[in-house]
Amino acid sequence: MNLRKWLWVAVMVVIGLGWGSVAFAASTPITEFTAKDIIYSTAIADNDSLAVVGSRDDDVYALTLHGHLLWKRVMENAVSSVAVSPHGNFIVAIDQENQMTLYTRTGRQLWDVALPNTAAAVIVGPKARSIWVASQEIPLIFKYNHLGNNTGQIVLPAAAVSMAATPTMDRWVVGTINNQAYLYNGHGRELWSFSTGGTVYGVGISPHGRFVIVGSQDQSAYLLNGQGHLLWSKSFGNAVNAVAVSRGGHRVGVATASDLLVVLNRSGKTLWSLNTGQPNDAMALSENGSQLVAGSQNHNAYFVNVNQAASSFAARGRWIVIIVIALVAVLVAAGLWGC
Repeated sequence: MNLRKWLWVAVMVVIGLGWGSVAFAASTPITEFTAKDIIYSTAIADNDSLAVVGSRDDDVYALTLHGHLLWKRVMENAVSSVAVSPHGNFIVAIDQENQMTLYTRTGRQLWDVALPNTAAAVIVGPKARSIWVASQEIPLIFKYNHLGNNTGQIVLPAAAVSMAATPTMDRWVVGTINNQAYLYNGHGRELWSFSTGGTVYGVGISPHGRFVIVGSQDQSAYLLNGQGHLLWSKSFGNAVNAVAVSRGGHRVGVATASDLLVVLNRSGKTLWSLNTGQPNDAMALSENGSQLVAGSQNHNAYFVNVNQAASSFAARGRWIVIIVIALVAVLVAAGLWGC
């Protein structure tokens, strides 16, 4: 009887320590910033100086990577797309009234222009000298300069849904309604294309263009190298709405139309995940992959320290295994000793 008692004391101690560690892991520093409506778009400056969030509540928010509000500006309608220039000096926001506005990092408005039609996505280069807007309605990209003047256009094979670029814009990738992702050089020449099983809702490219991540309506994310060769694909059970990839492809972010946020490594192993309870529409990773900013239809933007989150996620998994082993060991011992 005493032996049985001490066996159960031992296993309770292990379980207590384990669940304590699980609780500690679950308390990974994740800051939630709550807007007044769905968050459609997020972006991070390549020097990690700030993040930008665009919401259906008509507001553009600039925040630190810890989720602290720096400023917000009100646009005419829901903010569908945001982008931030290298070093975070300029911010571009587009609303659903087809109005594009350029702000400084302190929130001062420099100009706004009326776009010819609905925008799917926007990218911005160094010092905002190049601002490219992908049309959602026709297969064109409209090019603007730092003064808001239209400087030309690029013809695409199909209307765009998503777009991303390296900080220098020497490589950029676009996802389209014809189930394809296309990679271009800085002069607008197509380098390769990749086919998926559905509309390409999300694309991302690493800072030096060595890796491209593609998220599709076909429920899968695809990691490719800079030459367009598939490295891996993973199914997530629902459409992949947004993706991002860090320098060297060491961190890959995925946001799904169910409620899942996931960070994976370059081999496709899950490092961290979170269920937000609502579909997620936006995802951005810092250049080195240490910070994540994701946006959800639950009105929250999630600011995640990826390194701490991955460490806690791994620790939680180890303790669950230890608890199971301890329980099995106690049951076996009890049976052997007739307790």
